[in-house]
Amino acid sequence: MKADWIARTMDEAKPEYVKTIYSSEISYRAIVDFRRSPFYDDILLTVHDFNFCIWKEGCETPIFSSAYSQQYITCGAFSPTRPAVVMIGRRDGYLDVWDFLDQSHKESLTHHVTTD
Repeated sequence: MKADWIARTMDEAKPEYVKTIYSSEISYRAIVDFRRSPFYDDILLTVHDFNFCIWKEGCETPIFSSAYSQQYITCGAFSPTRPAVVMIGRRDGYLDVWDFLDQSHKESLTHHVTTD
């Protein structure tokens, strides 16, 4: 897996340059979703086909890698109000909420949002 992003400053609308390329053997396909934490600028979320990872800038490996899901993962996001919460959307219509203050070996809540 390789991921890169265009760094942008708040003052300028034009792109600067690629800051970092993360390389890992987590997935052989492109990542599904890539997000930056709204609370910590150096924390990143990558969503893969069947798992997700949380990265810290400067680390060569993820600081957290989830167990593989039995369902295809379609999206992921950090909570806009709680720094320790990550939401993961699955193709079967469920939303997994991971609260790392509660537990990290599995999701804290699974909610059925929509049909497949």
